Amino acid sequence: MSAPNAVFMSASPNHSPKHFLRYFFEEDKIPEPIKTDVHDCMEKFPYLLSNKYYEATINLCLAHEKNLVGADFAESVEAVILHFDSTSTHGLKNAEDWLPFVQAWEPSVCILSCGSCSSENVVSGITRLRAQEWCIEHGFELVELEPNAGSDDDDDENVPFGNARGPGRILAALNAHTWSNLVLKEEPDARTSASNRLKESVSSPPKEDEEEGGESFEDLFQNFAAMKAKCDSLSSDERKKYAEEIAVAFWRAMSGDEEEVTGLDSEPET
Repeated sequence: MSAPNAVFMSASPNHSPKHFLRYFFEEDKIPEPIKTDVHDCMEKFPYLLSNKYYEATINLCLAHEKNLVGADFAESVEAVILHFDSTSTHGLKNAEDWLPFVQAWEPSVCILSCGSCSSENVVSGITRLRAQEWCIEHGFELVELEPNAGSDDDDDENVPFGNARGPGRILAALNAHTWSNLVLKEEPDARTSASNRLKESVSSPPKEDEEEGGESFEDLFQNFAAMKAKCDSLSSDERKKYAEEIAVAFWRAMSGDEEEVTGLDSEPET
């Protein structure tokens, strides 16, 4: 099985896809691209995503021209980052030229990046509101690589993978994705461990002296990646049941009304 791909594309003549590499490697430590039959239109750079939850080796793919590459490549694309020129009135129109390729690849992570957007109407360029509307319409997340100072979206180290801004948001989004080849880091059997902790939370309501939003909620949230990985391995019916258990566990961890979830975690009568 080949490593999954994150494809970086640019609809701006002033921003080469290679510019993205500086967010992943030190300038003097950029590796040689993987040799492929489509090297001229798509360069691949191996990259190890490693956080406290998992490790996953992925390919950072630089698209130098519009090309579907092939069926095998399309099936392995799990993220796309498309850059556009926010200073040009035609910036979003140029970005739309890449949409047929994104739609063919069907990635889980879709990011639209730019330098920065103006919060006010401008004679030439794209406002933040217009860019956000475009993202909602096409299923992307807007990331400004040079965000204006004073934004409320400051980094928060207490949030899993960070509530990052700028280039850090791209890294955070890639880290938050459940890659098809990820290897969990937690305990020897992280999925079982997470499942056991979840079942313990489901089987017993929170104690009266437990503070709302306390440790149990944090534990559940920190293990969400493991829960997601377990969910992906289940059948359709098992996944539905497991999702109900997760919802009940989070409800109880937040000290929700027990009557609201009565019966949701019980076994069906025979």
